Amino acid sequence: MTARKSTTVASKNFQSDFTLLNDGLIHLHQSRSINQRQEIQEAWGNIWSLAIADIPENLVSMRRGSSEVAVSGKVGIFLPPFAIVDWILTPGTINYNVVFSNRLLHEVAELAQSAFFFGYPSQKVPTSPEEVIEIVSASKNPVVIERGDTPHPMAAKLKHLIAATFEKDHTLGYLAAQIGTSAAFLARKFKDSYGLQPVTYRSQLRVHEAMRILLMESSSVTQAGYKGGFQDLSRFNKQFRKHLGAPPRSYKIEVPS
Repeated sequence: MTARKSTTVASKNFQSDFTLLNDGLIHLHQSRSINQRQEIQEAWGNIWSLAIADIPENLVSMRRGSSEVAVSGKVGIFLPPFAIVDWILTPGTINYNVVFSNRLLHEVAELAQSAFFFGYPSQKVPTSPEEVIEIVSASKNPVVIERGDTPHPMAAKLKHLIAATFEKDHTLGYLAAQIGTSAAFLARKFKDSYGLQPVTYRSQLRVHEAMRILLMESSSVTQAGYKGGFQDLSRFNKQFRKHLGAPPRSYKIEVPS
């Protein structure tokens, strides 16, 4: 039997078609129907992504600090690893392409530390990580769109610690001790800075790491959950459905060995 290199995930409001390209790059084409105004927070973990879309006016905006930034027209939206972004969506339909990978992380880190969007008239979808680097490097007049653009210093330290240890079961108290403050103070400053609780951030990082493993590696659903940091399979399935709208098995691509 020929191993699949693509999978489709569908729910009531969206259809996502994933394809594993060469060089460790995933291509996602998604069609999403939005029935009411909603705000979606995302933290994609140790992968970067480039979304490409021609967005109708008044459909999408993103939160930057306490303000909203409208995003429309032919754009590219670049998210570096561990970015936290807030999508604010109003009723309508949107189609877009996304490419993402965990390759060339050092090169990506030199490009950008925060999420941003930029005008991208050609709407060409890149087919390699190197091509993504070229497109992002050539972008002009980027607009930063990350929620925590001016975080509290201790919240920023906690975000870095969670990113570095999200597979481990460190308590917030343990992480707070590493920073030199209380867990309650740190949780409050993190929520004020990024709009979500530290435990939610860690859960999203774990879910997206498990998603990456399912799409890019020859691992079972159980193995992907454990590698992502979940020790309880039931909790893994629940959190995966909560954040990605479908069960983990839907995201499984059989990667050729």
